[in-house]
Amino acid sequence: MNIAFLFYCPIVPHIGGVQRVTDVLTKEFVKRGHNVIFICTESRNMDDAYQNYSATQIYLDSNKNEEKFIADYCKILHTNDIDVVISQEAQKESLLLLANTPICVKRISVVHINPYAIIGNERRIKRTIRSRRLVTNLAKYLVMLFPHIARQYYRLKENKFYRRILGVSDKLVLLSPSFVELLKENIPDISSRKLAAIGNPNTFVPKHEVGTKENLIICVARLSESPKNVRDFILVWQQLYKDNPKWKAIIVGDGLDRGMLESFAKKKGVRNLSFVGRVENVGNYYQRAKFVCMTSIYEGWGMVLTEGMSYGCVPCVYGSYGAAFDIVDDGVNGIISTPFRPKEMADRIQTLINDESRLVQMSSSAIEKVKDFNADKVADKWDALFGSLEE
Repeated sequence: MNIAFLFYCPIVPHIGGVQRVTDVLTKEFVKRGHNVIFICTESRNMDDAYQNYSATQIYLDSNKNEEKFIADYCKILHTNDIDVVISQEAQKESLLLLANTPICVKRISVVHINPYAIIGNERRIKRTIRSRRLVTNLAKYLVMLFPHIARQYYRLKENKFYRRILGVSDKLVLLSPSFVELLKENIPDISSRKLAAIGNPNTFVPKHEVGTKENLIICVARLSESPKNVRDFILVWQQLYKDNPKWKAIIVGDGLDRGMLESFAKKKGVRNLSFVGRVENVGNYYQRAKFVCMTSIYEGWGMVLTEGMSYGCVPCVYGSYGAAFDIVDDGVNGIISTPFRPKEMADRIQTLINDESRLVQMSSSAIEKVKDFNADKVADKWDALFGSLEE
């Protein structure tokens, strides 16, 4: 089968999660005899020096007039005899191209976010916004004052978004069965035949056996409070550090909220907590850590969890989104705690710190569980999906 991945930027694995997932799937597809190309909807950045693409990277130019943009796309599909286009995002350029894809080519759209994630979290999300713009602040305070009205607005907006995607797709892939059910609840007339759930493959495979671990807890995240909510990780550590002077915590990642988070940690007086910024090889931190924590308001998948589990980190995550329950079996290979209750997460971590044998057992179970997300197993689901397109 000839497959084209459609994305707004080049598939450079170290740049982002979707790119890493696409790269891993492509390598597995090629092993199985499929042919793959990448189509980028933006013109080529001449500063792009990346050379190790796992498939041919082709560039369109969305700045051209619409007719030429669509014609160039269709020519690429024809030249490469493409059978299936997989869109890895739902920006207007990709939706336009899907709407104008030749009828002989099947179209799959993948949404890498949690549907309706903002609903129920309106105040929590808006509270993280800091802006000098009057309009932005006005919208923020209106949501804070009238969350029920905001909820109705966001639901209508989400419904419109998903109906638009379904209108130009033969299949819509979400990352969790729970997301499929959520979509069906909100859009009752949706056709189940057009929906599928396939989680992301694990993108990190340790090069060496997991060795001796340090007394270390890590949080790996983009430092943007919506949706990452790293403040709550700091509050988790605030509960732990006094009783565990030989332990350390590290926040790996960078972002616009780093300065605010560093100030927050200082204000809380927490010790043995380090911010290391963006790192070249996050695997080094997974290799060292006994726990990896995620306190997000919502996620699409949570690749940090599977990455950490492959290195034997015990995952600790808020049950704030459905896919967390696909990845972690609470109390077996990790911890799923009540959302936005950092003390509860801290207490459960402390229980494991106090029970080394249980911690080691849970670490081993995490390594076994993450094998469910090996690239070959996830690709099996994709092959089954490809087969269903021909029915």
